[in-house]
Amino acid sequence: RVEFGCDAGKTYLLRIINAALNEELFFKIAGHKLRVVEVDAAYVKSFDTDTLLIAPGQTTNALLTANLPIARYLQLVSSHSQIS
Repeated sequence: RVEFGCDAGKTYLLRIINAALNEELFFKIAGHKLRVVEVDAAYVKSFDTDTLLIAPGQTTNALLTANLPIARYLQLVSSHSQIS
């Protein structure tokens, strides 16, 4: 279980790393959009998404803006095999 606090209106940089050997992972924070700004140490044209797909060994940097009411939001990491 991972918890982190956020201040309303602030934007946070999340570095998400898939350390799994053979599994692509999905990452999501309920109700929030993530703005992807970097993949594997290379800047990309930023885009918004609600779910990230991260390949084995891949790193993704995404911005999270705390723009929803103060509450607890589920963070989900799941492999492709668990979803299908």
